[in-house]
Amino acid sequence: MSDLHKGDIMRNAEDRPTIIDALTGAVPPLAQEQLRHVREAVEDARDLREGRPPQTRLKFGGVDNREL
Repeated sequence: MSDLHKGDIMRNAEDRPTIIDALTGAVPPLAQEQLRHVREAVEDARDLREGRPPQTRLKFGGVDNREL
């Protein structure tokens, strides 16, 4: 959840934004309501998906993927 960055969002064969290099699943609304870090990760992912810069809350934003 914290390793999502711009390089993890690619375009698929239909030219739709797609998250790569990640395990994904539905995030229950209750988790978003009660867990700030989950809510912020969802918001950051939405920003990246829609072409906006994230709120700079990504914990590994400045780390090279090879170091993770």
